[in-house]
Amino acid sequence: MKTVVLVTCGSKKLSRAARARDLYAGRYFNACMDYAESMKPEAIFILSAKHCLLDPEKVIKPYDVTLSQMGEAGRRKWGRCVLAQLRERYDTRNIRFVILAGENYWKNIRGRLEHVELPLKGKGIGQQIQYLNRRGQ
Repeated sequence: MKTVVLVTCGSKKLSRAARARDLYAGRYFNACMDYAESMKPEAIFILSAKHCLLDPEKVIKPYDVTLSQMGEAGRRKWGRCVLAQLRERYDTRNIRFVILAGENYWKNIRGRLEHVELPLKGKGIGQQIQYLNRRGQ
């Protein structure tokens, strides 16, 4: 079964347009990306509060949108957007999705995908970064 990794975006960003993988400048995002790349998956996408599903190579401008600002109805709508974009690319029934993100990011998508792993679930942010750093090397 092919693996697709979904990585959280980050609030810390460069002040200019850049590839998405470079735009997000936070330690947590970088740890997630390093771990995702170490898995050598079929694909990696960034879960973006503004863009839904984002190719790491796509050049985007900085933005200030968060899922916590959206409220529950907004997060459900965002989750439907992510799922629609995934289904445009894959037969999601035959893909293993590893989601490296907090609950706001996976809550509205995991129940609609058949094969989901949440390796960071239940860990505090410090524990998440330790976990990612140990496995992403």
